[in-house]
Amino acid sequence: MTPPAALARRGTGRIAWIDVSRGWCMLAIVAGHFYLPWNQHPALFDLLYAFHVPAFFFLSGLVFNPGKRSFPRFLYTRARAIMLPYVLWAFISVCIFAVLGSVAAGSLGRKNPASFTTMLKDIMWATPSAHHMDWNKPLWFLPAIMVTYLIAWATAKLIEGNRIALAVITVISLLPSWFLASHQEVWYPWSFERVGVLMPFFFLGMYMRPIVNHLPIKYPLIEGLDGIGLLAIAAAISHYNTTTVDYVARTYGNYANFVAAALVGIAGICMISRAWNIDDLTRIGKMTLGILCTHKFIVLAVQIVINSLGMEELITAMGPIPQFVLDNSLSVGFAWIITAACFAVCIALKYLAPWSIGLPGKGIDLRHLVPKEKLLQLLAQVRMPSLPSLPRRRKRPQGRRVQQGPPSRPTRPRRRSGGGKHAA
Repeated sequence: MTPPAALARRGTGRIAWIDVSRGWCMLAIVAGHFYLPWNQHPALFDLLYAFHVPAFFFLSGLVFNPGKRSFPRFLYTRARAIMLPYVLWAFISVCIFAVLGSVAAGSLGRKNPASFTTMLKDIMWATPSAHHMDWNKPLWFLPAIMVTYLIAWATAKLIEGNRIALAVITVISLLPSWFLASHQEVWYPWSFERVGVLMPFFFLGMYMRPIVNHLPIKYPLIEGLDGIGLLAIAAAISHYNTTTVDYVARTYGNYANFVAAALVGIAGICMISRAWNIDDLTRIGKMTLGILCTHKFIVLAVQIVINSLGMEELITAMGPIPQFVLDNSLSVGFAWIITAACFAVCIALKYLAPWSIGLPGKGIDLRHLVPKEKLLQLLAQVRMPSLPSLPRRRKRPQGRRVQQGPPSRPTRPRRRSGGGKHAA
C-alpha cells in the first residue's frame, strides 16, 4: 500500500486516487455481473449497482479536459480509444456467442442466442435493451460514454470555462435525467436514454475538477473511515428504494432515492481511494476498458462450472444466514479472481495490440524480435529450390548488315584540284 502522500500525481501525470476509484468501481461491476445462477440479486448487488456506473461518469467528468483541440482531432482521439475497441470486441463476442451461446444458455437457463445477422445489427444499434447485445451486454457503456464525451465537448466550448454556467447546466440536466429515468418505454440507439439519465454525474465531475483534484489529505485514516460510513449510508438508502437499480433493464426506482444513493456512494468511494492507495487497484484502474471488454467471457465460464458442480443445493441447504454470507463472499472473491485474470490478458494486449484496449501505441514490432544479423544468417542458410532450365534462344550472328535494293554504281575518286603544275 502506497502512503497517501504519493496520491497526488504519478510520473505519467495521472491522478493516482482516481485510478484507485476506477479500480474499486471495476471490481463492483465484475462482482455485480457475477451473481450466482440461483441468486440473481444478492444483498451486495443493491449497493454496487446504486453507485458504480454513476461513479464512472463522475470520474470521467473529473478528468475531462477538451483543451484547445479541434473537433475533428477530438473526435478521432476518442473514437480510436473507445469505439475501435468496442467494434473489435463486439465482433469477437458475436463470433464466440454464435458458437458457444447455446451451451451457456442451456447451462444457466437463459435465452438462446439470436441469429448471427441480428447480432451484427445489435453492434450497430449498441443498446442492451429488449434482449439485445446478449453476446456481451457490458459493452453498452462504450458507445454511451462516447456520446457523453461529445455532449461534454460541445458544452465546454459553449460555456468557455464559465463555472456558473456549468453549475446551471448541471442542475438543468436533472430534468431530462428524471424524465428518461421515469419513462422506461423510451429507448434509443447507443443508449442515448442512459446517457440522459447519467449526464448530471458527468457534469458534476466537470464542475468539481478544480476543487477535488487539489484537496489536501490531512487525516487519511479519518477520511477513509468517513468514506466507509458514507458507503453504509448509501447501502441503507438503496435498500429503501422501490426497486433494484439496473442500467440494462433501465430500472431506477424512486429517482430522488437513486440520485441520493449514487452521490453518497461516489463520495464514499472517492474518500476511501484518497485515504488508502492500494497498488493493485491502481493498476486495475488503468486497465478498466480492457477488463470491461473481456470479463464477461470468464464470468460465464465460471458460472457454468459452479452451476454444473451442484453448489446450489449445498449452499441453500445451509440456511438463510450462511447462504447470505456465502453468496456475497463468493461474488466478491470471484470478482477479484476474474479481474486478475482479465488484467493478465490486458497486460499481454498492452504490448501486442494496445489499441485493442484503448491504449496509445501500435504494439510490438515483430521485426525486432529477431536481430537483423541473425535473420540474414537464417536466410543465407535457406536453399532455394532449383528451377527447371529453359531452352536457350539461339543468337543471330551479328554480321554486316546487307543493304537491300538495286546495286549502286561505283564512284570515281575525285581529282584533287589546285596547287599542281597545270594550275593557271
